[in-house]
Amino acid sequence: MVDVIRHLRERFPAQDIVVCPALVQGVEAVGSVIDALACLQAACGVDVIILARGGGSVADLVAFDDERLCRAVFACEVPIITSIGHTKDRPNCDHVAAAFAPVPAKAAERAIRYSADELLDELARHSDTLASISASVRHRGERVSELWQQARPHQRITELATAVDRTGDLLASRTESSYRRREMVLSEASRLLVAVALKLPRPISLNDLHVKLHEAAVAFIAGHRDVIDASSVSLNGAARRIPGPVALDAFAAHVHNAGTRIREKRRDYGRALQRFAGDADRDLTRRLVAEQKVIAAEVNQLRPAADRVLARAHDRVSHFGALVDAKDFRRRGWVLASEHGRAVQTVACLRVGTPLELRFADGEAAATVDDIKPHQQGEGS
Repeated sequence: MVDVIRHLRERFPAQDIVVCPALVQGVEAVGSVIDALACLQAACGVDVIILARGGGSVADLVAFDDERLCRAVFACEVPIITSIGHTKDRPNCDHVAAAFAPVPAKAAERAIRYSADELLDELARHSDTLASISASVRHRGERVSELWQQARPHQRITELATAVDRTGDLLASRTESSYRRREMVLSEASRLLVAVALKLPRPISLNDLHVKLHEAAVAFIAGHRDVIDASSVSLNGAARRIPGPVALDAFAAHVHNAGTRIREKRRDYGRALQRFAGDADRDLTRRLVAEQKVIAAEVNQLRPAADRVLARAHDRVSHFGALVDAKDFRRRGWVLASEHGRAVQTVACLRVGTPLELRFADGEAAATVDDIKPHQQGEGS
């Protein structure tokens, strides 16, 4: 038993082990082993039973050839692994057990298929696989976010509208400043002419006045030629910068076309968003239908599972009944003898003339002891 426990601990230290000792040789060995099997089968959480015994002679191992024990091993609901005697002569119970092992180490390997180290290696491989899958999913999510940020339909429309507004404000500002500069130049020229006219003396005659005005104008023009030339250049440049009617009409048409395109883009983006919302709604509906089907399938699986649980319970009761039948020696042709309700265990308890009650599998009978022949010590039972 120590070797079996040691090898089980080496295979998987965290494994719970339930030990149920029993007699493994002698007259009472069969009943003791059957009782131990019944206790282990009734225990909660027992997955496998190891029936083990150390080495010995053929006579010491005869209990494991008994028909009752073989029937109990075969009827046990929990799988049984036998490891009897460390000998090549296999007992009969090896042939009806779920498996047999020649040595305790092999019994531990058959009971615990994977050791703790093997399970840890397998867990590490699965952890690596899950980590790689998580990284891939995270990368794909980041890629989807980047693509969505690059699309930005609403932001693109807002940027186009802002650019159009800035262009219109700039054109209006430039036109207004150009007209103001022309008005300032004309006002300055008018002011200078009025000042010159005020400085002239009152004319004596119309001809003299005409001559003096002509001379004053010539002198004024000669003295302020640079200012006039500069004003003329400024006025010509302002006139050139002011767009003509054709250019203004073209710009207005361009602005109108840009507004039309913006409205079309906005309408297209709205339709695209509606399509996207419709696709998302249909996908969600499809997923909900799939989930409902899965739930319905799982609900349908409950009834077979309940039937299997009831079948296992029925099989468990049947196995217990088989164990009870295996322990009832009367079904094997044996007789229970009792005196006044007490079982007679040895002939030393009997006297000639003692009345006995004999119990068979199919009834009872009364008898009287006429002769007593005890066996000598060492003879077989």
